[in-house]
Amino acid sequence: GDDEAIRSFVRSLDGCSYLAKALLKGGQPVDRLFSVTRNVHHLIAACPESIPEMERTIEALGRDDDDDEGRRCRSLSEALAATLERAFRSDPPFPGSDPADRRPELALEVLRAMYALDNTGANPLASRPSKETMTTIGVVLCELLRLSSADERVR
Repeated sequence: GDDEAIRSFVRSLDGCSYLAKALLKGGQPVDRLFSVTRNVHHLIAACPESIPEMERTIEALGRDDDDDEGRRCRSLSEALAATLERAFRSDPPFPGSDPADRRPELALEVLRAMYALDNTGANPLASRPSKETMTTIGVVLCELLRLSSADERVR
């Protein structure tokens, strides 16, 4: 069934690494990044053994590549925090006036993935976010809380 398909994906040579690379890839449309993030979220929640595979890929890529802002992501939590920051800080100002702008949905999906990754802190397979990553997440969340609640997409 579905569980076997997920586990087969995780055990494949490049399943998890493909998703991790796609999460880190800069310059992609928000719709694609939203889809990648949703898949990462579902994989984390349904198959926690995928986490170390994605962590290894991100760590290996982090040795070689900087993200869009010149930083290196060293873990899945850092990659998700960078995605959240990118969604919130990209132009036009968040949440944008275009109803087709999916950045609010992307931000929400990142938060869901982070929750699944942490899941009350009991997940021994995930590395703990660095202090810098936690600060980034906190700053973005505080800025999100200051937004007007008039926009249905950020409620």
